[in-house]
Formats: sequence, structure tokens, C-alpha cells
Amino acid sequence: MPVSNDDYAQYADLVKYVHGGDWHSTGSFLNQHPQAINEKISSYNWTALHMATRAGKVEIVGNLVELMSTQALAIQDSNGNTALHLAAVAGITKMSRYMVEKNEETRSLAIVNNKGYLPLTMACANGHRDATVYLSSKTPFELLSIQNPHGSLLLQCSISNKMPGKRFHTSSSYSHTRARLHSW
Repeated sequence: MPVSNDDYAQYADLVKYVHGGDWHSTGSFLNQHPQAINEKISSYNWTALHMATRAGKVEIVGNLVELMSTQALAIQDSNGNTALHLAAVAGITKMSRYMVEKNEETRSLAIVNNKGYLPLTMACANGHRDATVYLSSKTPFELLSIQNPHGSLLLQCSISNKMPGKRFHTSSSYSHTRARLHSW
């Protein structure tokens, strides 16, 4: 059954607080409604973390990540994006760090959205050098192989965005060849 906008009315205040960058009110709302931290609160199937990330509210993102479970960081919106995908699109490395450092083994780095993009490839496709370098250092090697579609896409994005000083090299420290961004 499709969800109507009326189903999100109970979260209208939370949306207002997050968009306004008001952590005090956001935190108070979540103390009163703890289940709301993981709820999809918009027609895009965004959580409060998705909203704060999309709005560029770095402080709220950091505080929400502290409250959330590592599994909740993998929640996808209607386009298959996690909040980490949205942070990559925005190119705000600090938000990506909050999410990745919550659990370095979070599977969010390996989740592809509906268009087949990893957070890393989204950062690179949008020309965000610092976010791309950071996410490439955390994304599992096997996803970056030039034989893997993600590695090939990353190479294509980096070339098309003409990110200066970028070079790729292969590493044989594992049993297969891997592409890795180095010396940006």
C-alpha cells in the first residue's frame, strides 16, 4: 500500500528541527519518540539522517550517527541511497567520516543505489576530490578492481572530472589486481 503524506505528519516537527539545524529540539523530539531515529519520515523514504545530510547539517549528522545503530546507517531511500551516498554527493567529507567511523566495517561503503553507484563513485562523479580520496581509502579493495564495474566507473569518473594530480596504480598485495587512488 502506498504511503501518503498524512503518514509523515507525525514527523513534521522533526523535519522542521532537522532542516533548521536545531539539534536541541531534534534531540528532544528523539528523546520523546526514540523510534523516530530509524523511521522513514518523508515521501522520499528519508530518515532524519538522510534529511540532515541532504540539508548539509554537519552537527546534526554527527549527533544522529552517535544515536543510531550501525545497521541503521545502511537504510536506503526510494532511490537506493544511504545517507553516506548523500554525503558523497554533497562532498562533505566530515559527514562521511562520522558515518564510516561509526563502524569501519559498515556495509554502507559497499551498498549500491538504484543506478548502481557506490558512495565513492558518487563522490567522484560529482567532482568532490577530498570526499573521493577519503572514501577510496575506506572502500573495500575488491570493489575497486579495474575488472569490477565499480573500479572501472571510478576510473572513468576521475578521468572525466579531470581531478588534478590523480593517478592510479595496481597493487598485488592480495591475489588479484586492485585499483587504488593515490597521491591526489
